[in-house]
Amino acid sequence: MLPFAPAVFFLAKALTVDTSIADEPGQNPLAPAQSGMVQCYEPDAASRTCQSMAAYRRGRDGAWTNVATILADPNLALTIELEMPVAVRDGAVCGTIRREQVLGAKLSMLDRAIPADRALPVLAQFADAMAGVIDHEVCTRYVPAAGGLVARAKISGISAPIPEQRVIWVRSDAGYRVQRRAGP
Repeated sequence: MLPFAPAVFFLAKALTVDTSIADEPGQNPLAPAQSGMVQCYEPDAASRTCQSMAAYRRGRDGAWTNVATILADPNLALTIELEMPVAVRDGAVCGTIRREQVLGAKLSMLDRAIPADRALPVLAQFADAMAGVIDHEVCTRYVPAAGGLVARAKISGISAPIPEQRVIWVRSDAGYRVQRRAGP
């Protein structure tokens, strides 16, 4: 079994939602994405690495799509990339993670895509590890903290057993990447 815990924590924050929920004016935590910025979770500025990253695109219909890249297993340099619709409600990113989105994700090892037929068993294992958040509404609020933000999630309106994560917004061309950090 792969050590998916860090990736599961991130996925609980990289949410899918009913895109019929409109952005609330004046309280959009995704506003930096409109200028091409991306979120770096658990950043290391010295090595320009992130445990995971979230990029956001806004469609013609106004709906957001989150492209989340998650370090699923640092020992194998294994990453998962999911595309998910997201929306803003009451200043938080809210939604429901679906199993089929996890199963349809892209899996890569050492930046090389793994064919879908070989990736599916690993993605199924990953989806099983996320059972506690699958099909539950999760809302993530980004709270200012020293040097960036802290992501705080709630599942179905209750404080979640998901550890807070440090988050910074970086330019998409700033050289940050999802990668295991060197060192002890």
